[in-house]
Amino acid sequence: MKSSGRITPLQVYMFYSQFLFSSIIGFFVAPLLRNAQYMAWVSVVLGAVIGLIIGYLSYRLSMKRPNKLFWQYGHEIVGKWIHRVISLILVLVSLYAGAFVLRQLTDFMVQIYLPDTPNWAVAWCSEFAWRAACVRV
Repeated sequence: MKSSGRITPLQVYMFYSQFLFSSIIGFFVAPLLRNAQYMAWVSVVLGAVIGLIIGYLSYRLSMKRPNKLFWQYGHEIVGKWIHRVISLILVLVSLYAGAFVLRQLTDFMVQIYLPDTPNWAVAWCSEFAWRAACVRV
């Protein structure tokens, strides 16, 4: 595959979906099992099915407009105000998931590798490393 130096909408979709699914599977399953108790399997199966349906619909939608991202053409599909609400929800969910993953990573690093280091120092270093990695990509 020839690289043009640009990230395609399909690549953004694949990265974002992998981030969300891995974050949910890695960090949100334990609280789900704790709260759902005996009916946890129903919520896991239902969540997986709904996630796959939404993922497939998003993929098909992105393939119809391969050179645009959803926030560039979403208002044509659902309307201006609904598109803004959906975009705001996506941004807030992404920020929450990112903050949650950073918190879990910080707790893991402090407990296992750096027991005498303050949490804020590990979080700051993790965030700095993440920014440096994003700039290089």
